[in-house]
Amino acid sequence: MTDASSLKNLPSKGLRPIASASGSRAAAWICAVLWGVLVIGAGADLLAGRSAPGWMATAIHGPNYVRVADAARAGSLALWNPW
Repeated sequence: MTDASSLKNLPSKGLRPIASASGSRAAAWICAVLWGVLVIGAGADLLAGRSAPGWMATAIHGPNYVRVADAARAGSLALWNPW
């Protein structure tokens, strides 16, 4: 562990911080925006309804989605009633 007195003995000539605080914040924002664009771009067809997931979600949740939508169109609340 270093203390402040040992840091004073370091040569300060030519040493700079690797990145300033504002630079690292800007880089974080750029990464966040690029990540958002990537996620939205990759899932654009899914978000627009032009495609459907190709795994178990269509087999498991698809029929329930249709049942809830049909009940909403009929003006009723879809409740689970196994009998």
